[in-house]
Amino acid sequence: MRLGTLLATILSAMELKGETISPLRKARHDMRGRLNGLKLCVSALSTCDSPAETIEFLDHIEQATDKIVKALDEYEALLEKEG
Repeated sequence: MRLGTLLATILSAMELKGETISPLRKARHDMRGRLNGLKLCVSALSTCDSPAETIEFLDHIEQATDKIVKALDEYEALLEKEG
Protein backbone atom coordinates (compact mmCIF):
# COMPACT_ATOMS: atom_id res chain seq x y z
CA MET A 1 0.00 0.00 0.00
CA ARG A 2 1.35 3.42 -0.93
CA LEU A 3 1.95 5.95 1.84
CA GLY A 4 -0.57 8.40 0.35
CA THR A 5 -3.22 5.69 0.25
CA LEU A 6 -2.43 4.71 3.82
CA LEU A 7 -2.71 8.32 5.01
CA ALA A 8 -6.02 8.77 3.20
CA THR A 9 -7.33 5.62 4.88
CA ILE A 10 -6.24 6.87 8.31
CA LEU A 11 -7.76 10.30 7.74
CA SER A 12 -11.03 8.72 6.56
CA ALA A 13 -11.12 6.57 9.70
CA MET A 14 -10.50 9.65 11.86
CA GLU A 15 -13.36 11.48 10.14
CA LEU A 16 -15.69 8.54 10.74
CA LYS A 17 -14.84 8.75 14.45
CA GLY A 18 -15.49 12.50 14.42
CA GLU A 19 -11.81 13.34 14.83
CA THR A 20 -10.15 15.95 12.67
CA ILE A 21 -6.56 16.77 11.94
CA SER A 22 -5.58 20.34 12.75
CA PRO A 23 -4.84 22.59 9.77
CA LEU A 24 -1.31 23.27 11.06
CA ARG A 25 -0.59 19.57 11.49
CA LYS A 26 -1.87 18.87 7.97
CA ALA A 27 0.23 21.73 6.57
CA ARG A 28 3.38 20.35 8.25
CA HIS A 29 2.56 16.90 6.91
CA ASP A 30 2.11 18.32 3.41
CA MET A 31 5.47 20.09 3.59
CA ARG A 32 7.25 16.93 4.70
CA GLY A 33 5.60 15.01 1.86
CA ARG A 34 6.67 17.61 -0.68
CA LEU A 35 10.22 17.61 0.66
CA ASN A 36 10.39 13.81 0.51
CA GLY A 37 9.19 13.93 -3.09
CA LEU A 38 11.96 16.37 -3.90
CA LYS A 39 14.55 14.15 -2.23
CA LEU A 40 13.37 11.15 -4.26
CA CYS A 41 13.65 13.07 -7.53
CA VAL A 42 17.14 14.33 -6.67
CA SER A 43 18.34 10.86 -5.72
CA ALA A 44 16.89 9.44 -8.95
CA LEU A 45 19.09 11.77 -11.03
CA SER A 46 22.08 9.52 -10.46
CA THR A 47 20.22 6.59 -12.05
CA CYS A 48 19.29 8.37 -15.29
CA ASP A 49 20.57 6.63 -18.40
CA SER A 50 19.85 9.30 -21.00
CA PRO A 51 19.70 13.08 -21.30
CA ALA A 52 15.94 12.82 -21.90
CA GLU A 53 15.48 10.97 -18.64
CA THR A 54 17.64 13.53 -16.82
CA ILE A 55 15.52 16.36 -18.23
CA GLU A 56 12.38 14.56 -17.09
CA PHE A 57 13.67 14.32 -13.51
CA LEU A 58 14.84 17.93 -13.58
CA ASP A 59 11.29 18.85 -14.54
CA HIS A 60 9.99 16.79 -11.61
CA ILE A 61 12.41 18.60 -9.31
CA GLU A 62 11.14 21.96 -10.55
CA GLN A 63 7.54 20.88 -9.96
CA ALA A 64 8.39 19.61 -6.48
CA THR A 65 10.07 22.88 -5.50
CA ASP A 66 7.04 24.82 -6.74
CA LYS A 67 4.83 22.63 -4.54
CA ILE A 68 7.13 23.21 -1.55
CA VAL A 69 6.92 26.98 -2.00
CA LYS A 70 3.11 26.73 -2.18
CA ALA A 71 2.98 24.54 0.93
CA LEU A 72 5.23 26.97 2.83
CA ASP A 73 3.03 29.90 1.79
CA GLU A 74 -0.05 28.04 3.02
CA TYR A 75 1.68 27.19 6.31
CA GLU A 76 2.77 30.80 6.80
CA ALA A 77 -0.80 31.99 6.16
CA LEU A 78 -2.10 29.55 8.78
CA LEU A 79 0.46 30.76 11.31
CA GLU A 80 -0.53 34.38 10.71
CA LYS A 81 -4.21 33.45 11.02
CA GLU A 82 -3.62 31.66 14.33
CA GLY A 83 -1.08 34.17 15.61
